[in-house]
Order: sequence, then C-alpha cells, then structure tokens
Amino acid sequence: MSMTDLEICKRIAQIENKYDELLGKQASYNSRLVHVQEEANITRWFNPLTDKKLCFELMVKHKIEVEWLGDECGAYRDDLKGEIHDESPQRAICLAIIEAEGGS
Repeated sequence: MSMTDLEICKRIAQIENKYDELLGKQASYNSRLVHVQEEANITRWFNPLTDKKLCFELMVKHKIEVEWLGDECGAYRDDLKGEIHDESPQRAICLAIIEAEGGS
C-alpha cells in the first residue's frame, strides 16, 4: 500500500469521522491541502503521523499489534492477511488501521 502522508491522514480522518469536522475548520480545504503538502505538516488538527498520543489512542482503539523487525516496525490486526511494515511505527500503525477498515 503506497500512500502519501497526506493521503494517510485524510483516510484516518475519514475512518474516525473527523473529516467533516476538519473541513469545517478550513476556509478552503483544497488550497489548505496544497499548503499542507508544501509545508510537509499534514494538518494541525489531526495528524496521527506526528502526534504520538493520537497514534497510540488509535492503535488501542483499532486493536493494532506492533512488533519490531530489525529496523522496521510491523503492525497488524488479527483479521489482516499480513503485517504492514515501515520504518516509522506511526506510519505502520496508520496503514494497518486503513487496511483493517477497508483499504484506501
């Protein structure tokens, strides 16, 4: 599953029913997305890739298990076909949640 950080944050926001709330906080979501990409700072309101507390809460809520495999993190849930591997544990967790909740 190859997704940008921005796509991951948007999909997690949709899964968590935060997407409409985020839209309401932004005057123009499309221009904000462009700005966000340029700044490499996904969103101030909902970013589980940089907000470790939020990522941990999502991991517990969605029952994601994590294990270290050398320099990579493996994240999975019992109903997934396989593990999601990434160097970033937050990214692996988010991708596992997306996969578990119906893909991208």
